[in-house]
Amino acid sequence: MWLALSKLGCTASFLNVNIRSKSLLHCFSCCEAKVLIAGADLQGAIEEVLPTLKQQGILVFILREHCHVDGIESFSDKIQMESDEPLSRQLRASINIKSPAVYIYTSGTT
Repeated sequence: MWLALSKLGCTASFLNVNIRSKSLLHCFSCCEAKVLIAGADLQGAIEEVLPTLKQQGILVFILREHCHVDGIESFSDKIQMESDEPLSRQLRASINIKSPAVYIYTSGTT
């Protein structure tokens, strides 16, 4: 996941899967991330903080094919629909070390 996001030009930050609630929100807001991608087994932890994430305009994805929770989108089905063609370097030309991060909150079991 991290390598694919890097190829797209995203900056990724990784969170410890044991943090929850206010600690999770604090860590997430520290890097000014705009997107949260979580492993399917962490959906419960995401649902705990989802109202705050939605208020902040954060896009939330879960690594599963279907998710019926309002405010959490499935991610695996979107990956399967995408092309295998190489990306243009222009798509990530403006990404640098100061670009906002994308948090990947996963247990590594996906």
